[in-house]
Amino acid sequence: GKTPGAGGAPTAVNRAAGIAMTKVLASEFAPFGILVNALCPGFVLTDQWARNHHRDAPDLTFEDYIANRSRQIPLGRLGRPEEFANAACFLASEQASFITGVALNVDGGQSPAT
Repeated sequence: GKTPGAGGAPTAVNRAAGIAMTKVLASEFAPFGILVNALCPGFVLTDQWARNHHRDAPDLTFEDYIANRSRQIPLGRLGRPEEFANAACFLASEQASFITGVALNVDGGQSPAT
């Protein structure tokens, strides 16, 4: 949503709108002590990857398929679900009590925008 590429207009526009809405709602609800943030996930290892593997490259092992897809991620791997959950838990915790209006990338460095 922060740096949309070609070929995904509906998704890119929806994500950008969600980030803009996060900023607007954060400003509107801050006087009431309500924090509004967004999590922008990158590639997180879920069951969807197994389905994509069987559809896109059944001739590869799952490990090779994931390794190929991970090359575009600066950390060199897919995220784990608990890593995404940790970010969500942080934003919901007291430690993040002064954070609002943030769109946090949880993507292993994949997005060029902050």
